[in-house]
Amino acid sequence: MKHEIFTNSKINLQLMNKKINLLFIFCLAILTFAKAQTPQAFNYSAVARNASGIPIATTTIGIQISILKSSSLGSTVYSENHFINTDDFGLFNLIVGGGSVQSGAMTAIDWSNDDYYLKVGMDANGGTNFLTMGTTPVSYTHLTLPTKRI
Repeated sequence: MKHEIFTNSKINLQLMNKKINLLFIFCLAILTFAKAQTPQAFNYSAVARNASGIPIATTTIGIQISILKSSSLGSTVYSENHFINTDDFGLFNLIVGGGSVQSGAMTAIDWSNDDYYLKVGMDANGGTNFLTMGTTPVSYTHLTLPTKRI
């Protein structure tokens, strides 16, 4: 009887070691394949206003998003168009990286090697005659994009 208990304990210990090893390999695989990815899209919200500052409400507008490299006057590395409806207050939401691509590719942008700027153009009539609304630096945190290498 003692011999059986010892044999069963030894078998249980071997089985537990195998399970621990499999769990370790599984966790290692998850860490290897689930490395933090640079997002290929991000949200953008704004209020569309006319030249008098009045919100452009419940209207389809054209928006052009461009990502510029190095400065607010830098070269365009990515550009896309959106045709989107505003709400009662002129508010619209879009996903940068989810529009109709005009040039470049979001996946080709190496966010860690330079500064980038977001340039927004708007056509209040819903066309493609975009008027530049402004350019602003793209800000990010270490949780969303890779940090710059020193």
